[in-house]
Amino acid sequence: MTDKREIQRVRMSDELQIALHSWLPRGEVKKVVHISHGMAEHAPRYDAFAQYLNNYGIAVYVHDHRGHGQSIQERAPAGHLADKDGFNRVTEDLREIINFTKNTHKDVPYILLAHSFGSFVAQNFIASYAELIDALILSGTTANNAPLGRFSNLFARFLSLFRGIRHQSPLLTKIAFGSYNKRIENPKSKNSWLSSDDRAVEAYDADPFCGIDCTYGFYRDLGYGFTIINKKAKLDAIPKNLPIFLFVGSDDPVSNYTKGLRWLYDAYKSRGLDVELRVYEGARHECLNELQKEKVYKDILSFINKIDLRK
Repeated sequence: MTDKREIQRVRMSDELQIALHSWLPRGEVKKVVHISHGMAEHAPRYDAFAQYLNNYGIAVYVHDHRGHGQSIQERAPAGHLADKDGFNRVTEDLREIINFTKNTHKDVPYILLAHSFGSFVAQNFIASYAELIDALILSGTTANNAPLGRFSNLFARFLSLFRGIRHQSPLLTKIAFGSYNKRIENPKSKNSWLSSDDRAVEAYDADPFCGIDCTYGFYRDLGYGFTIINKKAKLDAIPKNLPIFLFVGSDDPVSNYTKGLRWLYDAYKSRGLDVELRVYEGARHECLNELQKEKVYKDILSFINKIDLRK
């Protein structure tokens, strides 16, 4: 069970303060999992999963990305990362926060779990900073989206000329997600693509920090991220001894119904990386909030239990 849950502010190298949420188990900390959450959500949504891991002596940290949750502030308003170079900035945030938490937990395996937008950041992160972690878990991710990224980057930059880079854009939200329910018969919510568990979707819809319209700057940065994360040089830079676990719902539109994730799996395997892939039939984008989440939890724990300190 969770012994202590707290929120603290961690100052980044650009002086912006990021909200860091922690769930610490009772007794000895055997391993650490750091979660990099998705777009238009925030850390408290991982409470149930964090408490589950706490039961096995695993400490959990989740930071609210800048412009999300309790990291929303004047310099990083809702749905906005940074006025300039936001994708690389959130990658640096991840590095700095991991270094911060590792000071508390030395000599225990450290695992990064990253979901959706957070997983794109993690793909960028492991090309430069993989030595900071002992394993990587990617949820609801995709790859091979450079053409889409270039379009998104240029279109968002063009639109920002009229309203400013910090303007929240319902238009780009609709373009990005408007077709995601197309395979769902009679969806109850515009966000039904997230999970087949209606209660989980209802909770998301009711959460004021979820489903926010992100800014032109965010879409500019997301598009840029797509253009760089799967470059050959980035993929070649990933250490061969980094264990990687990929999981996705078979009905996840973000991964193009697993096609994008399978591309990434093949790219990793072709480079001799130690990678596993798990597809959950009937699940959608957020496997951690699915009807079959107990199996997902157990599979993740099974992977974590195999992780030792990487040498």
